[in-house]
Amino acid sequence: MKQKETKFLIVLVILLLVGSSAIVWRENEAYKKHKAYEEAMQALTARLEEAQTAAETINAAYIQAKTDENSRKADPSYRESMVNTAQLPVNAIGDSVMLSAVPALQAAFPNGYFDAEVSRSHYPLLSILQERSYAGTLGDPVVIAIGTNNPVPVEAAHQAVELCGERQVFWITTTNNWQFDNHDMIWSLADDYDNVTIIDWETASADHPEYFGQDGIHMSDEGCTAYVQLIRQTITDRLFALLPDEKTGVVLAGDERMMQTAPYMQDIQDLCYCAKPTLSEMRAVLEDWKARDILPAKAYVTGDKEMAALIRTFIPDTHTVTLPEDTAVDGFHLSEEAAEALAQNIRKEITR
Repeated sequence: MKQKETKFLIVLVILLLVGSSAIVWRENEAYKKHKAYEEAMQALTARLEEAQTAAETINAAYIQAKTDENSRKADPSYRESMVNTAQLPVNAIGDSVMLSAVPALQAAFPNGYFDAEVSRSHYPLLSILQERSYAGTLGDPVVIAIGTNNPVPVEAAHQAVELCGERQVFWITTTNNWQFDNHDMIWSLADDYDNVTIIDWETASADHPEYFGQDGIHMSDEGCTAYVQLIRQTITDRLFALLPDEKTGVVLAGDERMMQTAPYMQDIQDLCYCAKPTLSEMRAVLEDWKARDILPAKAYVTGDKEMAALIRTFIPDTHTVTLPEDTAVDGFHLSEEAAEALAQNIRKEITR
């Protein structure tokens, strides 16, 4: 009996030892898995922080480049270089107000044609435009300074513009509207014709009595200088605005998974990120970029259809991106390999 009890106890002890070993092993395995998960999450957090820093660096460079570009565009000398203002074949036709400025106009536009005469009305204007148009000698742009000596009928003004065809027409406002009120007629031309721009000499000279002689109409030397500068600046600004708007830049948009590509994209120029999880946050960023005139030309977006549709209202050239299925330990973010693969796929799209 004692022998059986002894065997039983031995078996029981063995079973207890095996059971406890199994428990210890399971607990050890669970600990290892938990430890591995913690380490993987720490590594993922570090990668996300690295991606955030990379994206911020990329965005700072993009915004600075776009801001510098906008500053260049606002610089009158840059605009003149793009339009090549000094070489324009300007045709200017005017009355005695323009007459005193003809030498300065000729110096500003050496390839121009300038015809100004005392007491000129709209009748000779129409004849000159018709003759030069038919002869093929009417340049572009056309500057008109008529209205000081008589009321100009709107029909005559329309005829003058139409004789210029598709050329850019610049009509200069008068300063003696108390005598012959052509103010509303002149300004209406810009509403009636896409190719008409108003040179607002009336407003520009309003607080400058030094620009005029005793009659307050004809110009002093200082006035002639300001007059020609205003003509040149208005022509430059209008023609610069007509140049093709060659927007550049690419935005990678969506949530943090798109941002994970940033460490692999730092050598790409003219690139930025917009990783916003909600539509309202995305809209706020895009509206800010639009107001600052730094919207990129193209977008690649991850996310739902609503996100892509929103971005497309700001950036028509928007493309959706399919995310890799290989996720990180949290089951949402991309694995390191998947993030790199996504970056390479987008890089090919951008650089091809």
